[in-house]
Amino acid sequence: MRSEDIKYIDHNKVHTKRRLWTDEEDYFLEDNLNKLTNREMAERLNRSVKAIKTRLSLRGLRRNTVCERVYALYDGDDFIAIGSLKELAERTDKKIDTLRAYATRSGAKRMKKGYCLLLLEDD
Repeated sequence: MRSEDIKYIDHNKVHTKRRLWTDEEDYFLEDNLNKLTNREMAERLNRSVKAIKTRLSLRGLRRNTVCERVYALYDGDDFIAIGSLKELAERTDKKIDTLRAYATRSGAKRMKKGYCLLLLEDD
């Protein structure tokens, strides 16, 4: 290796775009870990999704269960069931990943039947 190929890093350089994490933000992450997605937490804390993932990892926080959101499952225009992903998986004998695929436009096109999974908003 030649000496001009080696890159030197200035560790004394101040990163002006980075913000330190506050205790309130850490409490928010702990309280909403199983309630919100990483994207939703990032929007509420005004941080990137990568920053949320990194902070969760550094703090040793993991989701214990599938987020308990309520979905409605349809076969074409026919209503099948309502419930969390876990409840719908048990009721329909389908895997949770399969049900998640029904929620995407490309996944719904690949499926042989006209299943559609809709997230019901809390208001």
